[in-house]
Amino acid sequence: MAKLSEEKELKAITQRFSEAVAAFTRKDFAAARQQFMDIIESFRNSEHYSVLEISGRSNVYLRMVDAQLNPQKIELKTAEDVLNEGVYQLNAGQIDRALELLTGLARNAEKKPYVDFLMAIAYKRKGDLVSTFEHLKSCIEKDEHYKVIAFNEPDFESLLEKREFIDLVS
Repeated sequence: MAKLSEEKELKAITQRFSEAVAAFTRKDFAAARQQFMDIIESFRNSEHYSVLEISGRSNVYLRMVDAQLNPQKIELKTAEDVLNEGVYQLNAGQIDRALELLTGLARNAEKKPYVDFLMAIAYKRKGDLVSTFEHLKSCIEKDEHYKVIAFNEPDFESLLEKREFIDLVS
């Protein structure tokens, strides 16, 4: 009789969990949240490990849903925070956001060669070679070591055939 009870509970929770995950996958986070909460509440007192395991998974999904519904804002307090976020956005392919952060950083502080270097990379990824060369030139004027760094930068590999680039890095 206990086995039948477990099978019945397992079938019910599996169906409900599947529906909740489907809502999560559709990014219907409000519905998914409610479904996961209902699962947790409904099966809280189950005696069956298999049912409690799925209930536990519902708790994990509930935390993910809550994170989606209430995203934490990252507060950029220092120039280093802004720089790190700019690098992150650049690596994430959010070029316009990266340029926004780096440009703000460049305006608000003495422009460091590294900021110019990052901006040159960002503009290269956007296909704006004029701005790429402007920032690369500024970077190299501040620190000649960037000639070697720029020459070896994979983002600038396609520029090796451009006379303006060769003049800058040689």
